[in-house]
Amino acid sequence: MPSPSLLIAGCGDLGTAIAQQLQQHAWTLYGIRRHPESLPAPIQGIAWDMAQEAQAPQPLPQVDYVLISVAADTYTPEAYQAAYVASVRHLLANLRVAPKAIFMISSTSVYGQTQGEWIDETSPTEPTGFAGETLLAGEALVQAYPSQSVVLRCSGIYGAGRQRLLREVAAGKSAPAHPVQYSNRIHRDDCVGACVHLLQQVQQNLPLQPVYLLTDQDPAPLYEVMQWIATQLAVPTSTQVQAPLRRNASKRCRNQALTASGYQLIYPSYREGYAPMIAAWKAQKIH
Repeated sequence: MPSPSLLIAGCGDLGTAIAQQLQQHAWTLYGIRRHPESLPAPIQGIAWDMAQEAQAPQPLPQVDYVLISVAADTYTPEAYQAAYVASVRHLLANLRVAPKAIFMISSTSVYGQTQGEWIDETSPTEPTGFAGETLLAGEALVQAYPSQSVVLRCSGIYGAGRQRLLREVAAGKSAPAHPVQYSNRIHRDDCVGACVHLLQQVQQNLPLQPVYLLTDQDPAPLYEVMQWIATQLAVPTSTQVQAPLRRNASKRCRNQALTASGYQLIYPSYREGYAPMIAAWKAQKIH
């Protein structure tokens, strides 16, 4: 039986980590990025700026599966349009044969709820900002394509190289206790692990839902999270900021669909996830 093949469009940190896990299961792997020279083996690099170039510089390989893992260069409407609409449209137009399934990494910002509501894959998607609106437009392109589509809506990704909240707390900042601002997150390693898990499931012809929320087990008030980190760092929080994170929202995301698929979280809450990051932070400060 030939090995399953995957094309990762936007093969950055997440895409590369996903490929590195799949290589252990003998997948054939291709990665699209502007400068693919740094991609590790066995990812076969394809140089293409999908946002700017409507035509791929070379015919894309025929593959079983596609994973779209693009990211906007900046937090602007223009950058989001380029990454999540133009890039997706150009990619789909250049696929010579429809793959068995297309996965797209999206975001829970497509949900517009702001009053601490519980949400899942069936909740209304009524975003109020350009980020969620643009992501929904990109999702719609994938869902309209003649392949099985699986949209993976990630909450806030943190972990190695994603220490924004840790830096905020270390600088003495905290969210206010009231009104409560719920936050949701998933560790980078769980985001990678969940993507690999679902790709393996579809490769084994197991049924998948069209949408999954990739988030941990513990949506928590942002104030609580930041105060816990401050305690672990032994730093005072003297400055209150209304929106220490880029997008000010308040909802609580459920991950039952992901856990029902058989995936077991490595870091079920922010405590398990931030603990090793805090230990590394302290060690770095000491040395």
